[in-house]
Amino acid sequence: VQFGIQETIGFGGHQIDVPVYYVIVSMHEFTPVNTKVLASDDEPFVLLGRDFLNRYRIVFDGPAGVLEIAAP
Repeated sequence: VQFGIQETIGFGGHQIDVPVYYVIVSMHEFTPVNTKVLASDDEPFVLLGRDFLNRYRIVFDGPAGVLEIAAP
């Protein structure tokens, strides 16, 4: 269910108005998180914001091909 419209700037640098939704994001054994998302038919990529990412301890070691995500 859509909860509104928010003005934002896409990857291309142009300003657009996009629908706002609330979704439940879950990862493996972690507690599901309710969060606000912006969606657009013209934007195929997903970005996780700091408001969501700051809930976890995340270590990304690209050269080793390792991604670790832990709850605090």
